[in-house]
Amino acid sequence: MSVRSCLLTAHSPMARVTACLHLARMEAIALHRSARDRHPLASTGIPLLLEMEEQAPTTGATKPSPQSWRTFLTNHASIIASIDFFTVPTVTFRVLYVFLVLDNARRRVIHFNVIESPSSAWTGQQIVEAFPWNTAPRYLLRDRDGKYGEDSERRVTALNIQQVLTSPHSPWQNPYVERVIGSIRRECLDHVIILNERHLRARTPTGRSPWPTWPGTGSRRPRRMSSSRDLPRRTAATSGPGLCLKQ
Repeated sequence: MSVRSCLLTAHSPMARVTACLHLARMEAIALHRSARDRHPLASTGIPLLLEMEEQAPTTGATKPSPQSWRTFLTNHASIIASIDFFTVPTVTFRVLYVFLVLDNARRRVIHFNVIESPSSAWTGQQIVEAFPWNTAPRYLLRDRDGKYGEDSERRVTALNIQQVLTSPHSPWQNPYVERVIGSIRRECLDHVIILNERHLRARTPTGRSPWPTWPGTGSRRPRRMSSSRDLPRRTAATSGPGLCLKQ
């Protein structure tokens, strides 16, 4: 049936619109089937299985929903590493870039470096140094920064790592490394004025310690006690004219 005969047989404007839509749908299905029959795999049973899946009733049959982003990070934490940059201004108004590589399973900084103007080749070299001796993860989570260019992607591909890119302007999709960067800023960098790259390297956490040093003291972040029983017991004792506390 042609479009002209479809319009002539219809008795009302709504019937004409419905008939034309039905005709257009039938023509699209016919074009789809003819293109599928010309496919190189038409001699196999794959097109037949696809047609049976298309014609299968959808009532009562629900397809499994794709996992959410949070579920993906939780289920694959042991094989995911996160990378990111953050900037630090110096006393001479220079801007230094800190590159972090984080192990999502243990929330541990496994590699970091500082540079004034990072390039794609430099970033790729840092990724190679972060995963020596076949320790590379399966997934590498990062944003869409321009510092990750062709050289960096080529080095990552050579390590057999699959890159997972976050959405633009969505730092919440890379939560673990963003939280570490926030902790470094709040607990260390917000309390000191960085002089140069050497000073910043001394204040940035290494892979052996996940927490930065306290400014001016060199001590690590204090351990949080689980209960009052962990508190050291002190007993009162007299020593001479005054009163002292002896542990």
